[in-house]
Amino acid sequence: MTDSLKIAVRVRPFNDKEINEGAKNIIEMDGQETRLRNPETGEVKKFGFHRCYYSTDDTMGHPPVNNSFLFNDIGKEIL
Repeated sequence: MTDSLKIAVRVRPFNDKEINEGAKNIIEMDGQETRLRNPETGEVKKFGFHRCYYSTDDTMGHPPVNNSFLFNDIGKEIL
């Protein structure tokens, strides 16, 4: 039996406003886990999803996910 509900999360790049304001990335991804780090306390909260896509840069050790990859990986399944 397959899951009837799947949850995917994608982290987008900072927009110009966020860059100009000096925003800091507080999100890390590893496999199916997304971690959010509180910039003030350093506390980390972990969340699990069926799929995690990091689309900002290569700081996570792998190239950013583009729309074509995303469609081939999960979009076709949804359609």
